Amino acid sequence: MTRHSTTASNFYSVQARTQFGALCWRMHRGKVEVLLITSRDTGRWVIPKGWPMAGLTPEAAAAREAWEEAGVEGAVDATCSGHFTYQKVMSETDAVQCAVAVYGLRVARLVAKFPERDQRRRKWFTVAKAARKVWEPELRSLMLGFVPPKPAAKGAKGAEKRKGVVLDQLLDRADRTAAVLAGGRVPDAILADAILPEDVPTADFQRDALPLHEEAAVLRPPGSAGL
Repeated sequence: MTRHSTTASNFYSVQARTQFGALCWRMHRGKVEVLLITSRDTGRWVIPKGWPMAGLTPEAAAAREAWEEAGVEGAVDATCSGHFTYQKVMSETDAVQCAVAVYGLRVARLVAKFPERDQRRRKWFTVAKAARKVWEPELRSLMLGFVPPKPAAKGAKGAEKRKGVVLDQLLDRADRTAAVLAGGRVPDAILADAILPEDVPTADFQRDALPLHEEAAVLRPPGSAGL
């Protein structure tokens, strides 16, 4: 391995830079599992993360990174689960200290085609094994202490949350049609093929399609709007 004559003061930037990361998880046989991906430069196991994105909230940016780096689609928690720091190598002679705010993201599905599919591997681990795989002590502690959000309450509020989740999934397919892009209406063919919550009338999905289309866009591939 090539060694470079640099000092700590000129190799590492003093001020930490902010990043947003996604702790992608699922329930499998009654237990939480965590999705890890490999780093492009070292090949070690990491979580999806990246820089802030203009126009996106921190959790939305984390969800976008999860899609780009791991092909993850799902529901991201707006509450930060914790933080960890690490050194990001920018070049052979430069690195920066990064502080990563982590957001839980329950995975609904993994897509086969995503931007970095040829550059990374992805794999499910138990929480304990995932914690052993990562290098950062703070991230390890965060994983071991992770508690999945409680299921949505029954009743009107619970129905509203489930409606939003299903709309995200419907609109992920519908945004490729001129009907949604022009008028915000979910095509009847897609609604007919969908499994909707029994306590949420179909009419509610059509009525709320336009505003939620914009909100759901953060979980879609970049550039999908306007197709």
